[in-house]
Amino acid sequence: MAIRKIPNRPRAPIKRERESRVAQELARQVRELRAKNQLGQAELADLAGVGRRFISDLEGGKSTVRLDAVESVLTVFGKTLHIVDAPRDEGGDSGI
Repeated sequence: MAIRKIPNRPRAPIKRERESRVAQELARQVRELRAKNQLGQAELADLAGVGRRFISDLEGGKSTVRLDAVESVLTVFGKTLHIVDAPRDEGGDSGI
């Protein structure tokens, strides 16, 4: 039985794109919540117990922010993170 070589799929760019979308959406929502509540970045940082730089990174869409700190920021607004089902690609990549 011959072993058929399957071409490598470019998984890393797909993963980065997904991370980027999540980070960008989180950034957008935090910016909107902060503006709606008329808070500066430093004020939000103080309320959440994080540094102002963290708020800047979070609102800038940095994808490597600490989840515990994100939760602290969202708690200020009475929000939390949830995992929800995402639409699957036509290519059958379920992510698992």
